[in-house]
Amino acid sequence: MTELKAPPHSQESEHAIIAAILQKGKTEQAVRECLDIITPDMFYFHSNREIFQTCLDLPVVDFGLVIDNLKNQADRKGEKFDYNEVVQYKRSYSSLQNLASHSDNLIKAYTQRQLAFIAIEMSTQAMGKQEPSDIISYLTEQLAALDMPSAYKPRHVYDCLKAHFDVIQKRAEGDTSVQRIKTGITDLDKQIGGFGSSWLVVIAGRPSHGKSLIAQIIGNHISRSRATAFFSMEMEESELMDRLITLETGASIKEVQSGEFKEENFLKFGTLLSDAKSKNFNQFIDTTPQLSLQQIRARVKTFAKQNPGAGLIQIDYLGLMKKGKSERNDLAVGEITAGLKTLAKEVQIPIVLLVQCNRGADTVKRMQNSNLADAAAIERDADLVMFTHREEVADVNTHRKGIIEFYPGKYRHGDFQHDIFLEKNTFTGKFECVTEAAIDFNKPTKRYAKKGLDL
Repeated sequence: MTELKAPPHSQESEHAIIAAILQKGKTEQAVRECLDIITPDMFYFHSNREIFQTCLDLPVVDFGLVIDNLKNQADRKGEKFDYNEVVQYKRSYSSLQNLASHSDNLIKAYTQRQLAFIAIEMSTQAMGKQEPSDIISYLTEQLAALDMPSAYKPRHVYDCLKAHFDVIQKRAEGDTSVQRIKTGITDLDKQIGGFGSSWLVVIAGRPSHGKSLIAQIIGNHISRSRATAFFSMEMEESELMDRLITLETGASIKEVQSGEFKEENFLKFGTLLSDAKSKNFNQFIDTTPQLSLQQIRARVKTFAKQNPGAGLIQIDYLGLMKKGKSERNDLAVGEITAGLKTLAKEVQIPIVLLVQCNRGADTVKRMQNSNLADAAAIERDADLVMFTHREEVADVNTHRKGIIEFYPGKYRHGDFQHDIFLEKNTFTGKFECVTEAAIDFNKPTKRYAKKGLDL
């Protein structure tokens, strides 16, 4: 008696693909590439086909939603739903490294099954004395359909416009969840409206010109409403805390380092501690040195999952990141900046990257993108490039002492026309925006005398 053979299939590859999607979601690059070339019909096992289709239909792969959808489908069909089968996929080990090979195996087995079906159908038609031209037409159509199947389906502009109309309505109603993320620097927010959720923002300058300070001012403001993460590969945790306390209490760095706090500074420090404990100041710090792009990706994705709606990722700074094994430094930098831009889009959190300018910046009056080390890749991938400058670093007698100036090198999404000037308010201890006219024509000690606050 002839033993019947099962049609070609790969249970191992089906298992690996389903497990990867359930565990990693649809934002990972390897998973996205897999989804572009396979379809539900390629799965040999019916249950795998249904799980894959459910994952495709959901905007975001959430294990609970997958379970609910599959259970509802089974109930409508009057079938029994096997919860344990899906849990098994979720708990099993899955590596993205071999996902492309598993996709190839799935496509190969599916193609072999389809070719076998086409051959049987052609044989049936030929034995039924069907016209040869009809059989050839059938073969041509079937092979064409087999050539490039895919689950890929772009969104029509009508669907995009309809969804965006809802966003515009929410903006008009003041819903902050669909607005850009305010930086807390008034003049910057007036010009750009805040950071977009998928932006790569570069803050660049020479050493000691205020890059980290501006980044921390922005990060501290956003931490009041959303979770933020600061990856510092340059400063120790104690140094970051000294600066944080200085910015939030108004005390000088000397007072913080010596512990000679005024009473009002101690009160503000106590409030900061209380806010941090209650997550009203929701900032996370990572001072691991020489992080690679792959480490940043893994840590940011974990942070995003643990803190839904997070508002900012900051990396200080590009030059201290561990680079890949590219032949040229500019190619290695390009891999990092392109990877960070992709990461910002995946997690929908703006990323601020601090960058050191080259020594040529010391000889120019106003820095440009060409003063960025390996400028081409940085300029290409960034949505916003801002340069920082402190005149007192080069000229200790300048009347602009205490002023941090920053201005745009590139802004992809509109106009950024006016330079911004920050100065520490002698009354509040906070850095606030001042006008260039006030800097040039008023004595710094009288700049806030009228109101004791911002101009």
